[in-house]
Amino acid sequence: MTDILQLPKELQYFILAKIDGISLCMVQRTCSQWRDIVFDLESHFNVWLRCCIKEIPNEIFVKLAGTTELHDINQINSTARNGLKKLHWLFWKQMYIEYITFGKVGKWKPDKTEITLNNSNYGVSTALDFKDNFLVSGHKDGSVVVWDDLNATEHDEQMGIHMVSYHFRDVSDVKVITERNEGERIKVIVSSSLSSRVHITDLMGKETEIRQYFSKQVNAVSVWGQYFVVAANSSMASGQKVEVVSTPMSTEVVWELHGHKTSDLSAVAMWADEIVTGDFSGNLMSWKLAPDQVTNSDPVLLAQFEVSVKYICLQGKNVIILLGDGSISFCGQERVFKRVLRQSLFEVLRGTPDCITLHGPLLAVCVTFGSFYLYYVPNQDCWDNLDLMAPLTRVCTEKPLITAISLGHHGTGPLVAVATDDGAISIYKWRPP
Repeated sequence: MTDILQLPKELQYFILAKIDGISLCMVQRTCSQWRDIVFDLESHFNVWLRCCIKEIPNEIFVKLAGTTELHDINQINSTARNGLKKLHWLFWKQMYIEYITFGKVGKWKPDKTEITLNNSNYGVSTALDFKDNFLVSGHKDGSVVVWDDLNATEHDEQMGIHMVSYHFRDVSDVKVITERNEGERIKVIVSSSLSSRVHITDLMGKETEIRQYFSKQVNAVSVWGQYFVVAANSSMASGQKVEVVSTPMSTEVVWELHGHKTSDLSAVAMWADEIVTGDFSGNLMSWKLAPDQVTNSDPVLLAQFEVSVKYICLQGKNVIILLGDGSISFCGQERVFKRVLRQSLFEVLRGTPDCITLHGPLLAVCVTFGSFYLYYVPNQDCWDNLDLMAPLTRVCTEKPLITAISLGHHGTGPLVAVATDDGAISIYKWRPP
């Protein structure tokens, strides 16, 4: 170590600027000289941006960065790269830590906080979405509620809670759009319900746009940057409309999808220029969006199952779906599906899979009897060799049934928000020991 420290300082800079992010954190604690060098690399040479671009796969990078224009980091132009460099170095360091610490759910122990609503009339939460330290919940009575600061309970502060929208029937899904557009940060909530309506609402609930393209219930919502698309019953005639939110409360239809095999769509997922939709008859179809083609009637049939498609998670070319019989099917970039049957999963997971969700490298599978399992999928090799029989960890909620789940990060570790059939929402936070 003494020999290395005696090297010219410029050479030490060069060596430390080339190491990976985990090693960078370790050498920063080695001695005061390297601590100062690393701080200089952080604050003036974008070393954490380099670590993120080099070590985090594109599909996970875009999710954690929260800017969808980066979905292919290798092809973005110099202007976009300069825009990345303008972000504070702490943003990139936090993003790198987030990526790495998602893998700690198997080693760290979670703290549990149960949050409740003063008004019990909201009923059971049927949908959740966590973004930027606030949580949005949709409820059985049709309410859409925002929980402003999930860290408030740690400091004995009162959490801000307010209802932002109300549907006539059960909320089926909620998704938050948080995207930068020409310097303005767009933050809106897209919620669907069994009443056939879709609401686009600002975070404070002051304005709501209502869409009613369908005559029957809307089952799912997916968002990609400023765009959103829904899956609904009776979609054959009207098709699936893809809308863009250009300003906080201004939307327009930019694509219409046709060519579905059946009319009742059960699940949907969007990633960049691809939309994957599943229906109650077991068809899984894909549409590629073209900028100059508003109507798209030429989908590709990815797979056909004998049971309904219940949930779809899409990350780049990787797809994982939960089927109506409790089995799970998934594929990597080659789009060759592997299926794990319910009976096999039941033996290991001690329950039938009931819902799934994916955020960055973290995959969650909820099962009957109130438990959820977490898997760490940090790269393509892990996707191609995904073993659903070997979860990283299991968490038992001690509740009979999980009704909704959302994944995120609270700053120092992973966060999982879980709604259960007793009306409670539990927040699990993993922290360093």
